[in-house]
Parts: sequence; C-alpha cells; structure tokens
Amino acid sequence: MMSQENEIIQSLIDNRNRENVERILASAKLVPINIPQFIGGIAAAEKAKQWHLTWFLSSYAEVYPERVTKHIELVWHLLSSHTPMGMQRDIWRTLSFISITKLEGEIYDKAIQVIVSEEKTIAVRAHAMLTAFNICKEYIELKRELALVLQGLVNHDSKGIQARSKNLLKALDKL
Repeated sequence: MMSQENEIIQSLIDNRNRENVERILASAKLVPINIPQFIGGIAAAEKAKQWHLTWFLSSYAEVYPERVTKHIELVWHLLSSHTPMGMQRDIWRTLSFISITKLEGEIYDKAIQVIVSEEKTIAVRAHAMLTAFNICKEYIELKRELALVLQGLVNHDSKGIQARSKNLLKALDKL
C-alpha cells in the first residue's frame, strides 16, 4: 500500500499544474502531510523531477507555515545538499514563509552570502532577502547589517533586486 506522501509525490510528478496543487493543499487541511516523509521522497525522486516537489513544498509552506516550521532542519538540509538553482529558489521561498526558530545564525549567514552572490538567480536572491528580513524581525541587532547589504543593491542591474532591496529597506526602517 502506498503512503499518502508517496501518492502526493507521484501525483505531482505526473501532473504539477496549479489545479492539482490546489487539490492536494485542500485535502491537506484535514490530513496534514508528513513533512519528513515528503522531504525524504524529494531526495529519493528522479533528479529531473525533484524541483516539482520543492515547488509544492513552498506552496504548502505558504498555506501551512506552522507545519513546515517544525521541520526546519530537514528543509535546511535539503537546501544544503547542493541542490540545483530551481530547487534553491523553492527552498528559499519555503524558508521565507516559515518562522525560523532553529539554525537562525546559520540560515541568516547563508542568506547574506546568497543575497550578494552574482552567481545566484534573481529569484533565489530575492527569497533569501526575505528570509534574512524575517530573521531580523526576531533579532533586531541584525537589522543594520542587512540594511547595509541591501543598500549596496539599490543600484543593481536587475530591477527585481532593486525593487526588493528598496521595499525591504523601508520595512527595516519600521522595525
């Protein structure tokens, strides 16, 4: 017999469209997804299909952040395991939705490295910015450091990086 998580994984691999994701998210309202088992399924999936699953994980975290927060170590390990850029985007997006209650220093430091890295995509960097900002809400002493990093990006070539930097700088001023 196939577990709920394995059925979800197979469903997402077969059909990753928004309607299928919405259907799975709605059913998860009553029967929560076992995050450790789901993340284990991501690691076991065919490399070319893993990003389908991390995309869903970020959608799940957006709707049910408290369920994913409990398993932050697993999410972090998934990001730390040399994942492709598309998966990095999804995992940083996941981190931007959840409350960072463990590994705050390690995640914040890595977020700062990603933010300033020209090797990362704009989306990865933008989600890392939001994750670092969310950590600053809890650790106000980091506010100045993040502001300095973001000020250095206000005149960046990418309009997306410029806009996210400016918006987060304004939000930092309100903390």
